[in-house]
Amino acid sequence: MWNDRAFDAREIAGLDHNTAVPAVLIQEGKDADMAGVMFTKTGHSGAYSGCVEIGTKKGLGIRVVEGHAEPELTFYCGEGRISSVNPSKDDKMLHFGENGGVIETGTAPGGFLLSKDMIRRLAEAGLEIEKKFNGIPQDIEWLVIGNTIYIVQARPYTQD
Repeated sequence: MWNDRAFDAREIAGLDHNTAVPAVLIQEGKDADMAGVMFTKTGHSGAYSGCVEIGTKKGLGIRVVEGHAEPELTFYCGEGRISSVNPSKDDKMLHFGENGGVIETGTAPGGFLLSKDMIRRLAEAGLEIEKKFNGIPQDIEWLVIGNTIYIVQARPYTQD
């Protein structure tokens, strides 16, 4: 709450430091069909500069978030400009166990997970979140169950 990053975030948002209080967040775990991370402004240069970058994995997104799995990589560069660069080659997926905890099971690698419509919907949701944060690029964790998108968290994107 009182580190440089939190202080700077309040400064940027114009919030009074004296009103800052710690928060406790409890989230219900959802068994995702697919999940991942999206950056509203990719760090890539060239053809993908300024595009939304979406990394996707079957099941829970833990392996993507922690960098333990190579996700399906997709770039959304505006309506009609979608590039699915590579499918995930990971042959494992995570899901919640019946009695709690997270279980790893095998899955067939290959094939693209996201439809063009889902790519567009994810990217548009990410860009809307970016707008809410004064245009600051966002690092967003998300998941999909059926046809419903859930935003798990969003934070300013830094390439550090």
